[in-house]
Amino acid sequence: MKKWMIGVGSGIVLFVSTAAALPSNASNAIYGVLFPSTVTIHSGSETKMIDGTGHNEILNYNNKAYIPLRSFAEAMESRVDYQPPSDYTGMHKIDIFQGIAPIKWSLQRSDSAPLPRCNDPFFIVPVFSQDKYNFRVMVHNQMEEDINVDSIELTLQVRDKDGNVVYSRSLPPIEGVFPSKFGYEATVSWDHTGMDGNQVSPGEYLIFLERPNVVNYKVLGNDDSKSMSITRNMACNLNFYGITI
Repeated sequence: MKKWMIGVGSGIVLFVSTAAALPSNASNAIYGVLFPSTVTIHSGSETKMIDGTGHNEILNYNNKAYIPLRSFAEAMESRVDYQPPSDYTGMHKIDIFQGIAPIKWSLQRSDSAPLPRCNDPFFIVPVFSQDKYNFRVMVHNQMEEDINVDSIELTLQVRDKDGNVVYSRSLPPIEGVFPSKFGYEATVSWDHTGMDGNQVSPGEYLIFLERPNVVNYKVLGNDDSKSMSITRNMACNLNFYGITI
């Protein structure tokens, strides 16, 4: 059997195909033998097979089978994202997404977020990003006062170029105290599956945030009810941006 040298990087049994170069230091390498195999995944009445005799070669090292991570994860209906080592960490980054990730709000300082440079006192916006699977939503208080906000209901939609909604997901309602110059952020994931359960076609799509036109609140320490308008104003409070998949 033919021998291959593979780098010891992640320390996991399943490995992901990347563009990383093999290490030049022999102490950082192991020798594995090609292990022609087929892997069949049984899920209820359905089966999916990974062909380990083609370009997804399976290796054997120390009596353990090493299967390409991407092929294995995608056969399990998961998604794999890979990022090369950064100057800061020096580590490869592999993320595996399975099912629909939960949506959680987290408190953030406004000066740590790329807020639009305009004078709107309150922002409810989707944040533009090159990420085509995960979409951030920001709700920030830019006023000088700490406020107590009534419940805000939001829905993130993906629309095609004709304006049809191909995906929609409601965020958990958000309410309560918003300190001055603070806000809440959440991430909504989309696996490019339409509302019919099928993968959408490649093309241009709009990430659109359904939001209220008015937010009701009280300044802390004051019982007077107030309201503010949430409207688009030039580049301020835009509630959509485009992506291409």
